[in-house]
Amino acid sequence: ASRAVSNLKRPASQSQKISVTFHNQRPEAVEARWVGPGRERIAQGVIAPRDALSVQTFQGHAFELVAADGSLVQSWVASADAGAQQYVRIEAPATGGQCEES
Repeated sequence: ASRAVSNLKRPASQSQKISVTFHNQRPEAVEARWVGPGRERIAQGVIAPRDALSVQTFQGHAFELVAADGSLVQSWVASADAGAQQYVRIEAPATGGQCEES
């Protein structure tokens, strides 16, 4: 008789669920994309300016945050060492240090 193999699980460090919230501080929307094992990009949602998106993920999963023109704004990789609840700020671009005159 054959026996089912029940120990085909992820290592504990990879099976820990991580909740991440991406906070968009930019003046334009960005798209969050999960980078799959074959390097495919899977859309997770569009984050409006000054809004947030929460997703469930696992240790080592990579995400890219992309502007409307397709340019990479920021990338992030989940790390169980940072805890089960994580927050990622998508920073607004620098203004270039110019001062406005009144």
